[in-house]
Amino acid sequence: MSSSDIIRVLHVIPDLTLGGAGRALFELHEQAVEIGAAIQEKIISLSAASPEAIRQAKQVDITVLDCPDHTTIIDEINACDVVLVHFWNSPELHALLCSELPAMRIVFWSHIFGAHPPHIISDELVAMANIVVSTTPSTQDLPAFRSLSLSAEEKEKRTIPGIGDFSRLKGYTFRPHEGINVGYVGTVDYVKMHPQFASMTTAVKTPDARFVVCGTGGAYHLLIQHVQNQGIEERFDFRGYVEDILSVLETLDIFGYPLCEDTYATSERSLQEAMYVGVPPVVFPYGGIPDLIADNDTGLVVRSEKEYVEAIEHLCENPDERKRIGENARNLIRRKHNEGQMATKMMNLFDELLSVPKRMRNREPLIVADAVDDYSSASRFDGAKLFIRSIGDSAPWFAESMADNSQNSLHNADERIAASSPLLSSVASGGILNYRKNFPDDGYLAFWSGLVLARKNRPALALAEFIRARRNGVDHWRIDWHLARTAAESGAGKLGLQALDRLIQKAPDHEGVDELRARLTW
Repeated sequence: MSSSDIIRVLHVIPDLTLGGAGRALFELHEQAVEIGAAIQEKIISLSAASPEAIRQAKQVDITVLDCPDHTTIIDEINACDVVLVHFWNSPELHALLCSELPAMRIVFWSHIFGAHPPHIISDELVAMANIVVSTTPSTQDLPAFRSLSLSAEEKEKRTIPGIGDFSRLKGYTFRPHEGINVGYVGTVDYVKMHPQFASMTTAVKTPDARFVVCGTGGAYHLLIQHVQNQGIEERFDFRGYVEDILSVLETLDIFGYPLCEDTYATSERSLQEAMYVGVPPVVFPYGGIPDLIADNDTGLVVRSEKEYVEAIEHLCENPDERKRIGENARNLIRRKHNEGQMATKMMNLFDELLSVPKRMRNREPLIVADAVDDYSSASRFDGAKLFIRSIGDSAPWFAESMADNSQNSLHNADERIAASSPLLSSVASGGILNYRKNFPDDGYLAFWSGLVLARKNRPALALAEFIRARRNGVDHWRIDWHLARTAAESGAGKLGLQALDRLIQKAPDHEGVDELRARLTW
């Protein structure tokens, strides 16, 4: 194929929205048009695309195939030149990657950092791809990339940040206002934001500080409740999802963006947009954030809750520092993201790929441990095995939980699962509950969900999951142990005693039975 031919690109995305990955996709298209790239695009959204994203695609004349069947996906792969997978952990995406697929040229554009479960870039994923493109440089240093032995130049070629939509910021003018506005724009959920966001924010003593929170998520109403309980509603402005980001940034003095330790954050569109207009950020050094911000230069990087509060107070009380850091941040972003850079780099990679033929991928059997085969109903646990495969070797206790190990080993594995982080256990973003939702008849996913819910003090929901696990093939003594314990906590004595009787039959030497029976009969 000559360079003058049109390159047919098939975007495959877990779900097409106007969030970070979706905006990066549309920005790539816009830049490709601006530089005159010969490219023809289609989008496959594996789960339901948002109406707003579908309208956006229609406006730029890109066809969206919304939740197509497998046959249609195969036909589209055969018809394209390059498959560009927008990657993060998604049950729909991993199920596709583990299915029978035709020969293709495939690029993974990772929109996650890739170091913490469930958002892992595994050895298997790197081996499957022709090229893995990261959105932050440090991703290319993860263990999965070591076998590639990439030079510094190659790593730079394969790093393409999902940049912010800076066209939304045209006409920016700082609007004077009373007090100091500290803004957060992004996912309002502890799968991403720092778990102590509420307490850190309310600990800021500067009397003029006011906090603007834009975004939605599972922690949104919890934050509102926390603020109400503290009696400080006048210091907060909760706005929910805001499309007109310009109107928010024009009134911000500081961008407080503390993320959790196992964040999947990389180039962070909202952070880039704040920096682009000169709002100084305060961040933790997690995910890809250190690749974007140098401490005391383009932002303040903190390493503890106490440091975060002190940094916000410092900027509140020092307008000259806000100006200095904000100007440095603005200059960095505008220097790093020249117009057309994203599309130019991606098109160069596409041109490189077109010089090689399409190839088949080796599809490994969907088996995670030999011990799983000991269960006569092992085929019913494909969802659990897919989840384990998606996280590579980053959390081996999930595979251990399915194996025929000793009593202590199994309890230890289940304890690790119960203690999963909000991200790893989440109902979205590739977490345990996300896979459980997509595989409702998988007994192990129900069991793991029960462990997580019990630890979250949701005993009624946990009981339902343990019962579901038994009904779906995990008739193991641990189910009865956890059923009995959770029943004791929720006052379901009869259910707990029945589970305890089954436990004694299966594991008569199990410790703690007498104590648990006393609790159930009290």
